[in-house]
Amino acid sequence: IYRARRRRRHTLSLGFAFAAGAAAAAALAVGAQRMTARPANPPTILAVVAPTADDFARRAVEAWRTYVRDVRPVEVDARDWAGLTKWLKERTGLERPPVLMEATLVGGRILPAREGASAFLLYRLNTGDLVALLAETGASGAGSYASAGVTARAWSRDGFDYALAGALPERRLDAIAADLGRTR
Repeated sequence: IYRARRRRRHTLSLGFAFAAGAAAAAALAVGAQRMTARPANPPTILAVVAPTADDFARRAVEAWRTYVRDVRPVEVDARDWAGLTKWLKERTGLERPPVLMEATLVGGRILPAREGASAFLLYRLNTGDLVALLAETGASGAGSYASAGVTARAWSRDGFDYALAGALPERRLDAIAADLGRTR
């Protein structure tokens, strides 16, 4: 009798162990299948993100940081005025570089833009500080951006977006940007 009970318990234990193992294996198989299965037609998500003036101002700050420290921060020197204005018009549509009353134009370079190219114009203020003006076609409106001591102000005028960037006190940069932003 003792052996018969023991054998029955052993048989029941083996049956339960087998059932538990089979259930665990089935759960693992279903989980693995669900993790690797792909939907038949995944939904397509398209988003068109319109550029903002703050984004344009951020790009001006990045351009200022990238090029102002270079030995030759411009591609075309302002001493070649005719060449610079022709080059800017052909590449960006900008007729001529804006004039800053208290600054001298150092020169310009072309940067990629969302649609076409943008003009990067570098000016040296009478104080010796450098400011950069980014100009490209568009109409994002007014905006600003500041990061680690470099500030930019953006505005739109005459079918162009402009952003003035530099490591100047914000009030000083605002005054220069306001002067540039006035319709002439």
